[in-house]
Amino acid sequence: MNFQAKINKQGYFLIAEIGNNHGGSIKTAKKMIYEAHNSGADAVKLQYILPENLVHPSEKLRVNQLKKLCLTKKEIVELFRYSKKKKIQLFASIFDIYELSFFNKFQKFFKIASGDNNFDEMFNRISKFKKPTFISTGFLSEKEVKNLNLKILKYWDKKFAKNNVCIMHCISKYPTDQKDLNLLFINKMSDNFIKGFSDHSIGIDACLAANILGAKVIEKHFTLNKRNIKFRDHQLSSDPKELLDLKKQLDKNQILLGKKIKKVSKSEIKEKKKSRRGLVAKIKIKKNQIIRSNNLKYLRPERKKSLENFFKIINKKSRKSYSENEYL
Repeated sequence: MNFQAKINKQGYFLIAEIGNNHGGSIKTAKKMIYEAHNSGADAVKLQYILPENLVHPSEKLRVNQLKKLCLTKKEIVELFRYSKKKKIQLFASIFDIYELSFFNKFQKFFKIASGDNNFDEMFNRISKFKKPTFISTGFLSEKEVKNLNLKILKYWDKKFAKNNVCIMHCISKYPTDQKDLNLLFINKMSDNFIKGFSDHSIGIDACLAANILGAKVIEKHFTLNKRNIKFRDHQLSSDPKELLDLKKQLDKNQILLGKKIKKVSKSEIKEKKKSRRGLVAKIKIKKNQIIRSNNLKYLRPERKKSLENFFKIINKKSRKSYSENEYL
């Protein structure tokens, strides 16, 4: 089932963002993919980083830190094969533009991280693959998000973008304080693209609220151990139990949200007659007598003439006689 069909069927698309929470261990990464699948994720996302192609060599500490966390290209390819066997979609944020074409052979989606949402050459290259692409909006002001919308239409066809490019509301603070989430901005994001939310807050409340506000793609960081303090992302990540709870609550959201139509439900029909008022003679009304408002009562349940008929009969002659408390 493709990306858009999944959204149409279940109402959302849930991404478990492993990032670098595997700590550079392919064994741990496999276990995380397995657990994310069991917890209901629709896709799992990793990061492919070649530190020397991302960070200036003068930042030796940061380069060395990343080297300890990174999986090799060969290891990630092995994880693609593993994910295929486990029947879950795997993709990676590629932080090296020279490797985009290589990974295009394996993954069905692309992700442009907040740190690269001003990297036009990244947009240019990824757009050529014509695959669903998620773009995080961290670090951008409202004006800059509007400029991002224009940039998307520069690189992607408008018709394609509407169903395949997802703009993800994101606050790039790890973890994000609830007071900074500003989820109402999701309502102001362009309807020309799919709306999403990339969450860096603790817990699942923000994801659930974002979904109700219109975010169809939910990305939540994932870990096997929330208490792991070696790397900042573990504390803001969901473990398998919490991710499964998020999945269940998102399913519940879809029941609450229903569809963008309004009709009388079957359960309402039973209550409608009991709750609507009917027109009832307050006193005895003779034939040809002028019906005045003070001759009437408006009582449940509705029978015969409904209240919509009030102005059709008021100040008109009665066609027949009515006894007290008789429905008109």
